[in-house]
Amino acid sequence: MNKLYKIILKESKLFRASYLSSILGLFGLGNIWREAHLLWGVSKWIGEIVLLFTAFIWVLLILLFILKWIVNYKEAIYELNHPIKNNYIGLLGVTFLLMAVIAFPYSYKIALILFVLGGITQFIYGIFFTERMWLKTPKFNFITPALYLPTVAGNFVSALVAGLFGFNTLGMLFLGIGFFSWFSLESIIMNRLKKESISNDLKPTLGIMMAPPAIAGAASISLNLNESPFIYFLIGYALFQFLIFSRILPSLFKEQFKLSFWAFSFGVTTTTYICLKTFGNSNDVYYTYFIVAVFILANLLIFYLIVNSIFLVIRKLMNIKTTTNEK
Repeated sequence: MNKLYKIILKESKLFRASYLSSILGLFGLGNIWREAHLLWGVSKWIGEIVLLFTAFIWVLLILLFILKWIVNYKEAIYELNHPIKNNYIGLLGVTFLLMAVIAFPYSYKIALILFVLGGITQFIYGIFFTERMWLKTPKFNFITPALYLPTVAGNFVSALVAGLFGFNTLGMLFLGIGFFSWFSLESIIMNRLKKESISNDLKPTLGIMMAPPAIAGAASISLNLNESPFIYFLIGYALFQFLIFSRILPSLFKEQFKLSFWAFSFGVTTTTYICLKTFGNSNDVYYTYFIVAVFILANLLIFYLIVNSIFLVIRKLMNIKTTTNEK
């Protein structure tokens, strides 16, 4: 038992809140397959199995997150105070919100509880995070697209899920918070990127740039604003960001795989989702070719992340086993 405790203590120290970004990508994959079922009649179980698997992984990661705060409090506090790592703690509330979307077709009450927990969590952390950023201006090299996660991603996803429950007024409030947070942070981040190149370790965070316009578009559709031309503005900007990031992808693939690569997964899958929702019923054959191509590309990218993550976890488990045997 003493050896087991030491292993748990060691591994909990290695757990990072950024690992929660994998939940966003897996959810996005399942969600576009849900939409593909409605649009093209593919088996609904493909999307549901992916989403149920996502829920399982989410439970494991939440347990690790809680365990870290119990057995490794100092490391958890260090992460909370770190100017980059603390951005990813904002994903805690976001993942609760995404679980509400997964649970919604199965249990309204459970989905509602998850929505309330997620919405309150992301909102409170967003206030805490913003207050600290105002009082303690982050150093220039700590400004990355991860700044979007606590306030922009949290409120846009809250708006999306609020629309799912029919809470449109509440959803519009969340959408407003997300929009103005996005606009204010966009200028800060772009200013940093124009003045100083980002390090290789932080390069995967550039994929987060795709997420705000895509999630804002998905939230607007959920709130029944899909007749507005603004949806197309958001789709255009999301695709523009994706094309820029596609230029960066080859250099990323040359690097050793890290779980931080999941940072671009939610932007890719959510962009795919809003394209399916917006152009899916079009009679124009070119739109059909376009959304099929985007759908295939999103699946390939997430498949790449899943396969490499599995190999990474296997190597990690083998190292733990080797260390245990040596002791």
